[in-house]
Amino acid sequence: MNHLERRFPDGDPGNDAVAEAVAEAGRTIGERGTFNFLLGDGKQLFARCATKLSYIVRKAPFAKATLADDDLSVDFATVTTPRDRVAVVATAPLTRDEEWTTGRPGEMWVFRRGRLARTLES
Repeated sequence: MNHLERRFPDGDPGNDAVAEAVAEAGRTIGERGTFNFLLGDGKQLFARCATKLSYIVRKAPFAKATLADDDLSVDFATVTTPRDRVAVVATAPLTRDEEWTTGRPGEMWVFRRGRLARTLES
């Protein structure tokens, strides 16, 4: 956070500049060892993969999903509206009947309003 404050002393320079600065900070810290992280600034969610990280974006039409490690299912259509969209980030896929995206080490995803907005090297 200090890195970002020093880089942008006059305030918020915009989403893309902040994302690039967060990726740079992640890369610098990651050079010292394993560093996965999730960081949000109220407008964006940053997710950096150092070892294992996966994500899924759920949106209408919502379907049923079964947990990866249990036979429990959730019908997301019963708990959402057609306008809803959500990004879920986890170390490993949480469900077995949905298509998750797996990150590569050094990759950082930027989510805005439940959408993948950018993928940066970090």
